[in-house]
Amino acid sequence: MRVHTIILGAALALTVLPAAPPAAAQGTLEDYRNAATVRQRLNGLTVGVPDAPNWIDGTSRFWYRLSVAGGHEFVLVDAETQQKTPAFDHAALAEGLSAATGAEYTAVTLPFRSFTYVQDGEAIEVGAAGDEWRCSLADFACEAIEEEAGGG
Repeated sequence: MRVHTIILGAALALTVLPAAPPAAAQGTLEDYRNAATVRQRLNGLTVGVPDAPNWIDGTSRFWYRLSVAGGHEFVLVDAETQQKTPAFDHAALAEGLSAATGAEYTAVTLPFRSFTYVQDGEAIEVGAAGDEWRCSLADFACEAIEEEAGGG
């Protein structure tokens, strides 16, 4: 009698419990394309949105890219003093890169998302117009960086 009650209870539970919901379908190609272009579509619609910080090796400083009206600017932060300054003179760098590449850039439409301080912070290296450039932070002259022969 007891086994019969357990079997009957189990059968009843299986018929009363709701069926598992159907598995969700994989996203469509359009869904993936939309997701891949979110940043491009939102670019220019928001201001004051920072990118991730980039620490400068061996220092207490980092820089980040910040959205501003019409484009972006780069901000340098000293973590010890909490002082924020422009990472470089954006307008002067735009002029230097424009002269070197033949393209037209402004202070807020610089053609790179990242840069590296080199020569003890006296210059930066950036990618622009399909090449790598080293730009002096003293006079903002930019020169193409030649690839070293040999390679690996």
